[in-house]
Amino acid sequence: MHKSIMLFMKNYLILSLALLLIACKKKNDLDSLSKLVKRIDNSEDLVKKAKDYIVNDNIYVWDLWEPVVYKDSINWHSDPFKSKSWYLYFQSLRMVGYLAEDYKFSNDSLNILKANEIIRSWYKQHKKDFLVEDNSTLSKRVWNDHATANRALNLMHVYFTFSKDVELRVLIKKILYHHGLWLANQKNYTQGNHAVMIDRSLFQLSKLFTFAQSYQWQELSKTRLEEIFNKEVTKEGVCTENSAFYHFYVLDLLRDILNLFKTYDIEYSQDWDSMIAKMKAFGDQLLKPNNTMSTIGDTYHSIYPVNLFQKYNDSTYLFNSSLGKKGTNLFM
Repeated sequence: MHKSIMLFMKNYLILSLALLLIACKKKNDLDSLSKLVKRIDNSEDLVKKAKDYIVNDNIYVWDLWEPVVYKDSINWHSDPFKSKSWYLYFQSLRMVGYLAEDYKFSNDSLNILKANEIIRSWYKQHKKDFLVEDNSTLSKRVWNDHATANRALNLMHVYFTFSKDVELRVLIKKILYHHGLWLANQKNYTQGNHAVMIDRSLFQLSKLFTFAQSYQWQELSKTRLEEIFNKEVTKEGVCTENSAFYHFYVLDLLRDILNLFKTYDIEYSQDWDSMIAKMKAFGDQLLKPNNTMSTIGDTYHSIYPVNLFQKYNDSTYLFNSSLGKKGTNLFM
């Protein structure tokens, strides 16, 4: 009887410890997910629309293009629209970002299964790339600054969302390690907003995973970001890429960086806060009286107004965003 009680107590303690570890792991995943910079951070309706296409064997990357139906498995060489932009979003694994974001609302296990299928299919097609000694020689169609940086973000989104699929997480971690090596390789480093994208992904990767190179990646991304910040933005708070669209895009990238540094208690130049404030103020002046963007430089035409007040939750923009009906004109 005594031995039976001892055995019961031992098994009970083991089970309790296992449950405690699972609970702690789940809490850590949720904590990491709350800090995550994501490529897909859209409304419930939008991600549900994307999810419905994706789980029914459609390649869907954005509403700029029609979904592409496939049978059995994805052809990762397909380029139905002959579009560099479509192919970039395709290779960035944007689809699994949609599935991860929809899971937040739906808790649908079908999302996990489909994300697993897509990621394993992509890895099967490209796993030979992970054996190449110099990753700067890999195909630029797949391994370019934009696609690689965004793919890393989408994979991190999946990793911390689908914690139930342990085997998938092991594979994603392996894939992300090689993405870190690619992002840190100075031969692959570029300039402009794409450089910020590279270091945003590399920095986040360094803080969320304990790879042997994590601290090195953190310091490298921090140093490069300090340099690129000064190149990208003038002292007046103007993005040097000469485009209304890219002014706001770079502003959002830099805000992401600042939030990441604050989240992980990383020191940064106090000039950055004032620089972002200046960028926001100049951005208000870039909009036309109807709040649409001027088609200057690489800015696509759009009939839809930009509501900076809603975008940044900043009362500075209330006057212009309400077309003068509310707030005070601070620029008169």
